[in-house]
Amino acid sequence: MSCTGRASRASLTATFVMNSWCRIYTFGVFFVPTIPVTDCRDAKDNKYLELALAAQAEAIVSSDTDLLVLHPWSGVRILWAVEYLAFVGEPR
Repeated sequence: MSCTGRASRASLTATFVMNSWCRIYTFGVFFVPTIPVTDCRDAKDNKYLELALAAQAEAIVSSDTDLLVLHPWSGVRILWAVEYLAFVGEPR
């Protein structure tokens, strides 16, 4: 099935998921990390730091304490969701 096709015999949930992935693929911006990072105490979380660097992100939103303890990290804010909502509401 393509992004323009219809799901045959698919439930509403499966159709919703497929349409959502199509939107992400069509309109999303993709980054490939090129700089390895080993700063996080949980090695599995380094991929998020690598991606933030590649995307030149302003912030990472997380509830993972292994990431949150790094705030701020390399100019990237690492925030709880409620903190991020306050951050985006601040005048720049």
